[in-house]
Amino acid sequence: METLNTPGAVPNVQKAWEVFIQSKCSESSIAALKAYEETMTSVQEAIPCTNDEVYRYHSEAWDRCLNVFKCETDCISAVTADQYLKDLTVNVTISLTHAQLKISVTSNL
Repeated sequence: METLNTPGAVPNVQKAWEVFIQSKCSESSIAALKAYEETMTSVQEAIPCTNDEVYRYHSEAWDRCLNVFKCETDCISAVTADQYLKDLTVNVTISLTHAQLKISVTSNL
């Protein structure tokens, strides 16, 4: 903002755009992971359940997760959003593993 108010100064629009893109992708990843985890809570209500049922819930949750991410990053190039999508995939895999462990532990009680 200081640059805009300084006579003769030229603001760095490129840097501002990069910051916007990073923020948008990060926020989109968080929203998508939240959507995944909200959908996966239905697995806990279905315990005890089989691995096939867990993967059915996972598939539904992953579809919802991807839809949220793609809708949120629609104005951003796929190349730019790709790293955030890779990170999201890792986080979803971790979340799925946690869900499987909870089911395994609960089923063995």
